[in-house]
Amino acid sequence: MQKRKLGKLLCFVLVFGLFMSITAAASAANIRVLLANVTYADIFVASGSYTVTGGADNSKSFSVSQGDKISVKSENGSLAVSKNGDRQITGGTSLAIDEKGSGLNLLQYNNVKYRGSGRFYAKGYLVNYLDIEEYLYGVVCKEMGYNRPAEAMKAQAVASRSFAAYSISSSNNYYDITKSTQVYGGYTAEQAYDSSAVYSAVNKTAGEYVYYDNKLVQAFFSAHAGGYTESNENVWNSSAIPYLRSVESSYDKVGTAYNSWTVTYTPEQMKNLAEKYMKTTGQSGSFGT
Repeated sequence: MQKRKLGKLLCFVLVFGLFMSITAAASAANIRVLLANVTYADIFVASGSYTVTGGADNSKSFSVSQGDKISVKSENGSLAVSKNGDRQITGGTSLAIDEKGSGLNLLQYNNVKYRGSGRFYAKGYLVNYLDIEEYLYGVVCKEMGYNRPAEAMKAQAVASRSFAAYSISSSNNYYDITKSTQVYGGYTAEQAYDSSAVYSAVNKTAGEYVYYDNKLVQAFFSAHAGGYTESNENVWNSSAIPYLRSVESSYDKVGTAYNSWTVTYTPEQMKNLAEKYMKTTGQSGSFGT
């Protein structure tokens, strides 16, 4: 999802407001966020302390604390791990970097600090493991901003939490969501500006998710709907979902730079685009001129 503005929450409320209720639920515990698809990474301990575990039987471990550097590299399907330049672990296909203690533990990768723990897999996945509520601190500020109306920020928190939890329920073996599916800026984004309104929105809605027919929804949201949202089958060529129906989004009609725009196509381009859409949706024949 791209960087969002206030209109996206208004779109969300219009899409979901008539069909669903926001219900308290147990926290989804930890979420696994893919930070990068790389075969080498330098990971720094920015705050606190961690235990690093790996090796062929996950039998090797060592401790790190603030200022230490963990270097991990995938070599021929297994991992080589160093602490401050000294080799500690050779072998194995996964590395766990687990936080110790209850203080503020932060890992840093590519100049961005992240709460929680980390995982590195020989397949090339660098993953951040953290509580879903702490994950939301680094999402709401990026998707919504730092000082929007309180109820809009709470709506964003609930939408993002629901989307994240849905991603957990349909996760793969290595991660649940990428850092760009919902824009996630980690602890660094939290600290970029005054995040008191972000913390308030997340904390006051803690454990709240959106449901339809007693099932968790995939709570899509967008930056702008051009006056109307779109039904899901017209976007993704998927079966119609009852809570993703096209509805009017009157708040999109005023006050943004997206309201008026022009695009030009030749008749041949229009025909090609229409027939491409027909093909993807299983329609036969020619669109014509």
